[in-house]
Amino acid sequence: GGGMAPQSGGESAAFGEKKAQRGKVIWFSSAKGYGFIKPDDGSKDVYVHRDAVIRSGLADLREGQIVTFDLVPGRSGKGAAKNLAIGDGSGTPRAENVVKSQDEWRVKLSPEQFRVARLGETEPAFSGAYWDNKESGKYDCICCGEPLFGSGEKFDSGTGWPSFWAPLDNKSVSREVDTSYGMVRTEVRCRRCQAHLGHVFLDGPAPTGQRFCINSASLKFKKDE
Repeated sequence: GGGMAPQSGGESAAFGEKKAQRGKVIWFSSAKGYGFIKPDDGSKDVYVHRDAVIRSGLADLREGQIVTFDLVPGRSGKGAAKNLAIGDGSGTPRAENVVKSQDEWRVKLSPEQFRVARLGETEPAFSGAYWDNKESGKYDCICCGEPLFGSGEKFDSGTGWPSFWAPLDNKSVSREVDTSYGMVRTEVRCRRCQAHLGHVFLDGPAPTGQRFCINSASLKFKKDE
């Protein structure tokens, strides 16, 4: 008999199903704007675009680095990498992603929270609960409870929205290009449940130069004990 051993149960995810993969960076060029990762499982090399690296909160990739990534369908039949993280992901286990229908979210959230976090609207400036909050603590996602921002990185931007120069962990937020209203902006979402949080701009204070402009309605503040 012999032949190919059958693949066990959940091992092979259908292509396009986002599945955390691990691999090694073969090469990456910031100047050219792309590179390739060789997956550990021996499958086809995966294309990685500079935008995906930036959205993952990374400055750059280096040859030989071990990375984890989600595989999504890319151009010309190659898979593309998204949501990259340096290292093999063996550190803190990531909480499972939270997926609910809009109706389920509507029941869980107030109308304002639902409009902002699930429909991507923006609360009026100076209207939210936290733009002027000076207490020390953490700001969790209103939808799934993922810790997102901390009071230590909060600053007064004068905009009327809670502003932070960095998230608690780059892995807990994802960045998407937003072309609504005739502008090109970078939208910030909760990676775990895809809640709309706000936008990130490159006019923030040191040390990052970033300004995460976040809606109070997408956050739940937990005061330090």
